[in-house]
Amino acid sequence: MIAPTRFKDIYAQHFFALYSHFLTDLATSRVLIVTGHSLRDDYLRAAIIERVRKKTFSLVIIAPSFPSTLPEELRPAKLGSAGEITHVPYKFEEFADDLASIIRDAMPDEIAAQCAEIVHHRRSRTNKVGIKGNIGILKAKSVKSLTAVIDAYVPPTERPAAVRVWLEATLKNANGTEDTRVSETFLERSATNELSGLVHAEIPIKFTVPEYAEWATNAAKVSLRVAVVKRSVQKPIQAKETQILASADRILSYTT
Repeated sequence: MIAPTRFKDIYAQHFFALYSHFLTDLATSRVLIVTGHSLRDDYLRAAIIERVRKKTFSLVIIAPSFPSTLPEELRPAKLGSAGEITHVPYKFEEFADDLASIIRDAMPDEIAAQCAEIVHHRRSRTNKVGIKGNIGILKAKSVKSLTAVIDAYVPPTERPAAVRVWLEATLKNANGTEDTRVSETFLERSATNELSGLVHAEIPIKFTVPEYAEWATNAAKVSLRVAVVKRSVQKPIQAKETQILASADRILSYTT
């Protein structure tokens, strides 16, 4: 074990061996992730700065505050954007799950960009769902197809999420008021998709249109809703806005 000290003799045997390994790996690495380190050690900082200046390299720093020890010329890209230096402004434990997913799935050249994209989603909270496909009239008992276009970030606390499909109808009452009804169950034939982390995907979905006679006669409008929903939600009536991470809808004609 090497005890932490403010001043280190890098030519001492144990330090020199570790530092030599570090320099060798750094020279051929395309990305370096720094977390839990202030970069106050001059020899480490100098090696990292030199590697950044040689280009074809990304430095990702995970820390609530960007280290003041780095020179002014080595400022990070704008938060939520990737650059030669990318700052992830969170504690390690707040980003550990996302980082593990990125390292597991991404190529080295993609790591900084994916870290920045998660920062962007966390800060802007912009998740999007699109509905692609010609669905036509919603005729009861017919089978319909669509593609859900997902651009979203599912944080660790919400994982896993799923794409769910249901119908909502606005019904006209005899006294002129309106009520909102939803289909009794989610309609997609399979809810096996489990979404986590950054999601950029086009997911094909088939669903069967439920039969509600009252909707055909009294509905002012019927909407098809496609949403990224927390996995704990079992029925459409439970899908409150707090359980929906992103959604889209289409107003369609309904008939039995």
